Parts: sequence; C-alpha cells; structure tokens
Amino acid sequence: MMDTLFYGHLIDEIYNLNFTLPDFMEAEGSTNIFIGYDDNDGRKNFAQFIYNLRDRENHLYELFINSLIDLIPNIESITPSEFDLKIDPKPNDSNGIPFSRPEKIFDLRIKERNNNQSTGVRFLSKGTRRIIMILASTIEAVERGHSFIAFEELEDSIHPHLLQRLLMILKGLAPDVQILISSHSPYLVQYLPIECVYFGLPNDSGIAGFSKIKLSKHKTIMRIASELDLNLGDYLFDLMSDITPDEKFQAEYFDSQV
Repeated sequence: MMDTLFYGHLIDEIYNLNFTLPDFMEAEGSTNIFIGYDDNDGRKNFAQFIYNLRDRENHLYELFINSLIDLIPNIESITPSEFDLKIDPKPNDSNGIPFSRPEKIFDLRIKERNNNQSTGVRFLSKGTRRIIMILASTIEAVERGHSFIAFEELEDSIHPHLLQRLLMILKGLAPDVQILISSHSPYLVQYLPIECVYFGLPNDSGIAGFSKIKLSKHKTIMRIASELDLNLGDYLFDLMSDITPDEKFQAEYFDSQV
C-alpha cells in the first residue's frame, strides 16, 4: 500500500526521524547530568559519555576536545576519569553470588591555565559546564545518527561574544544534523541567516504563532535597523515587546503565521 502512495517516501522519512532534546535543568550539579540512553546501562551522565567516547570514537573525541579548547582557551587539558567504588570480593566471598553489580562514578578532570592542579568539572563556572554539555550532546546526536537536535535558551550563562563561535562550531560538528534553537535573546539573531529565523509574534488570542520575515523585506528591515544603529535582533525585539501588537507592521513584513 505504501509503495503506491506518491507521498509514501515522506511517511517513511517522518517515521524514521530521531532527535535529541538535551535537558540542562540540572546544570547546577556536578557531572550527574543525563544526556542520553545507553542500550546496556540505561541513562548515563555526560562525563561517562565522554569517557566512553575516548575509547570508542577517537575522531569525535578529538573534535570535542579541540572545540572546547577553541571556545575556552583557558582550559589546557581535559581528562575523563573513572572511579570504581566497589572493592573486589575475595574468591571465597563470591561463592553463591549470581552476579556482581558495578559501582562506578565518572568525572572530567580539568586543568586550567591559572590553576596549579586539575579539578573536577563541578568547580567550573555554570557557563563552562553548559558549553561542555552542549558539545557533548551535539556529538552524541552525530554518533547516533539523529536527524536533529534542539536546544532551549542556548545562550543561557554563556558570554555573548562566544555565541557566534559556538554556533559555527556546532554546525561544523554536526553538518548533517538540523539544529533547532528556541531563544528570547536578540543577540542570537544577528549570527543566524535571517531566512532561517522564525519569530514568535504577539497577538490578542494568546496562542503562539511563528512567522518568517518576507523575503522581499529582508534588505529593508536590515536597513531600518542599521539606520537606528541597532542590530536586527534588538530592533525586532523592541517592536515585539509592545503591549499592543502592531498588526500593520506584521502584515507588511512577516509571512502568515504557522
């Protein structure tokens, strides 16, 4: 039946979609942040993922290390570490035990330029931890062959001057993965192709609607922002912050909401 439908291949594509939705709500913790699932061990934290990545995919591991140091040059080295908490029983003690459950913890030992010793990742700033998790999540999506990865508030706790470089690195790490970003930041807009940005426009119904700027208005709206000495994100953010939606402006410059 599917073979006779002219849109059958689209159904196949949708059915085979897979994606990554990292959850960074626990970013205040140390390394006990879960980024995915492992077929054998269940959930794993990002330190465990990077530790395994080093042994499993050396190319991707090198990309992770180089990308992190590129973004944060103060980091000199990163050493994924495994700590076994279980003392092996003596041979006589193992009689009758059907199986032995491993008890291990994982950490990243970070050596920073102005620190005389390596420290655990929990001693890093929230922004640095977040960058580590963003890079790890992206590489995990690549390793698993996912179709897209989504980040909520990508810019949270990250210095604005790092955003453009971070976006370039993410695209370089995952050229075949679609990256979806939701954000309230006007600064991200200036680093993205305008035709790739959907704007949540205010309305009176209270229902979210998203639109793209009309292709014919790209140059005009960028010129207006430049004349006001504003970047595109700041200009549009100011317009959309009004309590009363400017319906005339929206109709002139934006496509229909989706």
